[in-house]
Amino acid sequence: MALAQPPSLEPKLEQLNISDSTQHDLRSKLKGVVDTRYNGQVVHFRGIPYATIPQRFCKPEIIKDFPGKNVDYTKLGPRCPQIPFDTRDFMQIPKTIAEDQKPDEDELRCTNLNVTCPTAGTANKLPVFMWIYGGSMTSAYGNAQQRLGDPGPFVAQSVELGKPIILVTIHYRLNIFSFGNGEGEVNLALQDQKTALKWVKKNISKFGGDSNNITVGGESAGAIYTHALLASGAEFERAILQSGSLFTSPPQPDRAGFGLVGLIDGNLQLMEFDKGNTSGSFGPESSVTGAPVKDLIKSLQDLQITRFWLWDEPELKGWHDDARTFGKLKGLVVGDTAHEWVLWHGAFRKLSAKKIRQCFETKISGPEVGARLAKAYGIDKLEEDHDTARREALHFLGDCRFCAWPFSITKNVNSAGGKVYQYHYDEPNPFQPKNKAKAGHAVDLFALFGGYDDEDQLNDETRRVGRMLRTKWIDFVNGEEPWGTNETYVFGPGGMTGAIDRDSGAAVHDLNPRRRQAELAVIREVGWKACMEVWQRLSAAAAESNAE
Repeated sequence: MALAQPPSLEPKLEQLNISDSTQHDLRSKLKGVVDTRYNGQVVHFRGIPYATIPQRFCKPEIIKDFPGKNVDYTKLGPRCPQIPFDTRDFMQIPKTIAEDQKPDEDELRCTNLNVTCPTAGTANKLPVFMWIYGGSMTSAYGNAQQRLGDPGPFVAQSVELGKPIILVTIHYRLNIFSFGNGEGEVNLALQDQKTALKWVKKNISKFGGDSNNITVGGESAGAIYTHALLASGAEFERAILQSGSLFTSPPQPDRAGFGLVGLIDGNLQLMEFDKGNTSGSFGPESSVTGAPVKDLIKSLQDLQITRFWLWDEPELKGWHDDARTFGKLKGLVVGDTAHEWVLWHGAFRKLSAKKIRQCFETKISGPEVGARLAKAYGIDKLEEDHDTARREALHFLGDCRFCAWPFSITKNVNSAGGKVYQYHYDEPNPFQPKNKAKAGHAVDLFALFGGYDDEDQLNDETRRVGRMLRTKWIDFVNGEEPWGTNETYVFGPGGMTGAIDRDSGAAVHDLNPRRRQAELAVIREVGWKACMEVWQRLSAAAAESNAE
């Protein structure tokens, strides 16, 4: 099925008028957005509330009754309030390409989702893919309100291939609204996602979906949350982890959470003082619990808080036991991009080689562990070569946060009898100059969702890779084996794709030169706790140097 060129950025709104395939299928009775790019074969139902939030930091309460027919689901629901983030700048999308419209934001009405599915003419009980977007647990990145997360091309290709699926994209609480104050409920985004999953299991049959055939996946923070859902007992059939897992951002102890909340409370009190309250007596508006939304967001901006994490709760105990966490799945896809370190590219521009080397002098894990890591990356003897030290520190960050763990997860789960399919994404950012382009963090979203495929500035290589990536994901969501469990599937560069036998170095697409296998082995041997200690020291040093 050829795509119409160019597609409308706002597909036609119309009441569906198709015959019911069963009495339980409500697709014909709900007002949705017919996607005119695909000859009317795809429809979006937008802004469907799945839970209510009574007040800040409260548990989500699932909406029990589906509202039924003749309800308007043509408008996107609000997202959680957040610090503005320039996606176009981060992904280097040309300014000649139209910007995404700024969505509404609402702290208590952000628990909504979108269902994108074939309009009709397909069997019921379609497989379901629930997508959790990333954004460092701080902002919505790669969601259905952005072309970077456009669900239309994915579902349209599934129809074209004769393997139709339903794609559910969810909104959930972010940043401090998810984090909590530590005195009551915490990890509220995870609770929202569990509630969304329950809603999908209860109601997806009304859209032709199979509640017993659900794949949950996400990128970056979305992958971390997918891992956390499994670790905390959520049940679904398959999972996809793109550039992230709990090894990327492990749950942190209470002292870290209370420290962050106290920092924000202190800044809110300073804001009250600036407003003229010099009494030293502050009300609830000077705390994360009672501050107005705009003051909370400003406080996050003032403090330059650009990432959050999960509190280490009992339900997450044992999350690092790969066989236990992932072994109950029918299948897992896990992988990374070739240059995840691009995420921190500008952070170390002022750090000296000496300061970087000092960050590897671990105390908690023992000095010998840090020395081993520094030696593996050639940092141990650098004195004046600051550029090399910065480059190697960046590679360490990318490796310890993202790249080392797909290998260990794959090995551990496959050895225990599970099925893990590892991939590696190496197609550069299509909007960067060719001599500087890299496959950095989140660049795979261009391929996965195909939201920019109609733009002349997008190269054919990314389109080819995107089509193959979507094909493989669609195969997996349909319960098929996308490639062998002893293989790593490589996407790019130059538009090439193919599977590599991990035990063979003879493939044209040999994986070994793309990865620092010796360094990755050291990271896996010393473990995630030691790596996190070095990472935290490097992050603190970078933040301090940039603040000077």
